[in-house]
Amino acid sequence: MFQPRLCENKFVCLKEVRKAKGITQAEVASRMGFTVARYSDIENNRKKPSILLALKLARALECNISEIYRLSD
Repeated sequence: MFQPRLCENKFVCLKEVRKAKGITQAEVASRMGFTVARYSDIENNRKKPSILLALKLARALECNISEIYRLSD
């Protein structure tokens, strides 16, 4: 099973998850109603998403929130 590495703020590396699923930044941004620049800020850890945004990210990345957010180390 694919296990992306853990990045900052208990989020896994979103880029790894996105690429493993074959989804572009533009597709994720569109699904979230964001600009590519805004999604890129999240993916590159320039913006810290809230837990509610994590749920939206999970939907856009077609995965469960537990795949992108770790409650324990």
